[in-house]
Amino acid sequence: MDMENLSNEVCDVMQGHVGTPECVAMRRRSYDIFRTVCESTTLHEFKISLIKGGSRGEGFRIHQSDQDTMVVFENWRVISKYQSYVSPKHKRLTMNCSTSPPGYCLLEISTNSTSHFFNSKKTINGKTVLSSSAWNFTFYSNFPLFHMNGPCGRMSYRGCETDAVVGCISDFWPPVASAFRKRHASWPANQTLNDIVSKGCHFVPIGHKLSDHVDDEWRISFCVAEKILVYSLSDCEFLLYGLLKLVLTEMINKNVAEEDKLLSSYHIKTSVFWVLQQSSLPTCCPWNLLQYFWDCFKLILKWVYHGVCPNFFIPENNMFLTKVYGSAQKQLFSKLHELYEKGLSGLICDLLRTSNTIMKFDFEIRELFDELEGFNLPVVQFHQCFDYLRAIENLATKPLPQIDDIIVQTVRASCMNHLAFIVSLFNKGVNRSDYMIDKMACHLLSLSVDIGSVSDVLFSAMYYYKTCRYTRSLFLLNKARVTLTQPFNLAFEKEDDIPLFKKSTEDMSLRKIVKTCFVFTIKLHNAVPYINELHLEQQSSKMLPFRSVYLKMPPIVLLFMLEFLCYHHVNNERAPVVLNYLVAFVDIYSGRYKDIVWEILGICQQLSGNLHEALVAYVQSFNEHPDNNIGAASFSRIKDVLDHMKKEHNESVCSV
Repeated sequence: MDMENLSNEVCDVMQGHVGTPECVAMRRRSYDIFRTVCESTTLHEFKISLIKGGSRGEGFRIHQSDQDTMVVFENWRVISKYQSYVSPKHKRLTMNCSTSPPGYCLLEISTNSTSHFFNSKKTINGKTVLSSSAWNFTFYSNFPLFHMNGPCGRMSYRGCETDAVVGCISDFWPPVASAFRKRHASWPANQTLNDIVSKGCHFVPIGHKLSDHVDDEWRISFCVAEKILVYSLSDCEFLLYGLLKLVLTEMINKNVAEEDKLLSSYHIKTSVFWVLQQSSLPTCCPWNLLQYFWDCFKLILKWVYHGVCPNFFIPENNMFLTKVYGSAQKQLFSKLHELYEKGLSGLICDLLRTSNTIMKFDFEIRELFDELEGFNLPVVQFHQCFDYLRAIENLATKPLPQIDDIIVQTVRASCMNHLAFIVSLFNKGVNRSDYMIDKMACHLLSLSVDIGSVSDVLFSAMYYYKTCRYTRSLFLLNKARVTLTQPFNLAFEKEDDIPLFKKSTEDMSLRKIVKTCFVFTIKLHNAVPYINELHLEQQSSKMLPFRSVYLKMPPIVLLFMLEFLCYHHVNNERAPVVLNYLVAFVDIYSGRYKDIVWEILGICQQLSGNLHEALVAYVQSFNEHPDNNIGAASFSRIKDVLDHMKKEHNESVCSV
């Protein structure tokens, strides 16, 4: 096979692996919309912004794609010594790079602050600075599940890693990176370059390992600039980036322990940036994709050989300096050189042979489902829900593409569900006041049902159960059951019958497909009380060490539970029938959230008076993987059942 044909084949394979340009654009837009909503509120006295990075933030959804989040406190701004900052609403930190290695600096405190996030002061050379290590300790001491990984707190859950870093922002491009602005090249385009410089930079809490002030320095982060560059990549350039990431995970870092990995996706991305800027090749396209790939690979090989990986924005910052050296450097070079000796064709052919084991994205509607399924609202309080809703309404008033409109309406429905239950907390026992509050809650839930999916119907049913309108709740549950039991539905972790789905939905609009076929996981925010029967589980889920934000469960389980609870009040003969449905479902269920699935079965069994069966279910829930962190609730319910059984036994003995 000649090189051009091989290059075209690689493009086809990577298209299936990375996703179509439409899918990538949709992933990025969904991230941007979710970020816009989440940034619309305040955290305590702080205005925060979120920067989603990592592979997922860039638009990848391949196996082991990581997710990075930078939390930025907008009230605080970093400036350089040579710049003035006049806005009275911001508190200032001054950037001082005079004694730090390239890419690092000290942050001098220019204003007094009583905030617990900014009370870690230290005096260096007569200047009061903000200590990066103390900053991290202050923040992550509240989140014990995270372990420190560089400047980030890292949490690994079911093979998916999430990194979170709390940083500071500067509106100004740092003087130490001024050479980047003057570097003459055709890439990136002038408009992109101007956009990058206008966005400034950020600072993350980690010092240079060889510095005298390693515990106090901050690293200059160009996360926004990098995201702009990645977003500016053409479709083929993005495939190039994906191909290099694939070689990294499948051939370089395969079976290597996390702590022993010397090359990261960040180094790969840097090589792409340098090659695109310095290459003399024509614009990257399918027929020369492999030439670009080979130039990137050889550049990485050169970097490892010399132990020098220049940062794209501050080349004087050698990102290999404290990592790639000695015997580890020699071993990495040997591995890369073995791949190099295979030649371009041999290396690519070896990679293609593994492509059949790599998950491919060839079903764009499933992609949309996965994006919507992954949305989570952060801390939800009354004012926050209104802030979220206001931000969504602002988005909804603008003309949006169809996909964007669907994303906005789905998020809108989620906000309305939570807000309805929060509003109901304001009932004070005053008839007219309670009537108006109930009317508002019902209106919010009605709108949610109109614009949301079948899962949103369950929130309305749950509210009507909570307010003792059992007949109305059962009506909605029967309506939801019809949709939930369709064989062609899309649901979390469900094996999709794509031919059946396409045949069943061929005459439907995309909006109708979302409304009638998307079955999202039920997420009960632990800051919001829903029904008394799950109050104990929500309280447990909020406890350390996991401190979950949501109680998550399959929607069919909540449907069975609500049906049972309603019939338990209005039709005791029907309640055991629904309980049998639930028992049958739990016996064959093999998906996630089995802890809450067994817990709900135990709750229903206990309400039915089947104490032994309830005990078995609670014990099983306690022994399942703690997806929802409800072990404390299970333990409490086990104790309660045992007390009841002991009481019944004693009463039986006394009667004899």
